[in-house]
Amino acid sequence: MPKRFSPKYLLLIRHAHRDKNADGDGDNGLSEKGKNQAAALTAHILEKYPGKKFLIQSSPARRCVETVKPIALSLKLRIRKNKLLAEEGESRSDFLMRIAQFRKWCEEKAPPSILACSHGDWIPQFLRETTGLSTELKKGALAEIQLTERTWFLRQIWSPIAGAPSIN
Repeated sequence: MPKRFSPKYLLLIRHAHRDKNADGDGDNGLSEKGKNQAAALTAHILEKYPGKKFLIQSSPARRCVETVKPIALSLKLRIRKNKLLAEEGESRSDFLMRIAQFRKWCEEKAPPSILACSHGDWIPQFLRETTGLSTELKKGALAEIQLTERTWFLRQIWSPIAGAPSIN
């Protein structure tokens, strides 16, 4: 008898607005606007998915980690940095291979609920390859994706409201 497949849910988040004035190596964190977007995102997730335990993964980039940190703190979960979620910085074929590896991991090994934060180049490519849709996310937005068997469905897209209040 074939193994029964349980649906999986992936909340795919584009990092919030980054601090473009920060010094350093370009791995800058969030601006005030980005912190407000991350707070609005956290409030949305806590309201829409109460009690849900996600495996939280993030691109190693500081702006991605800072975007999901309030979520992780609120849910008392840890953030796992995943290089597969990093923005494109290598050959196009290697970039596409990383996306395919993340997809395969989601399909074969991931737990039922995943929350992953990535970049504006990574997310549209992943959505094209999984759902067939050509969609970009605004900074701080999320796409809720469901995987049933080997079929991916984009269930909804949520974006933070401009100027949303910060949660303290």
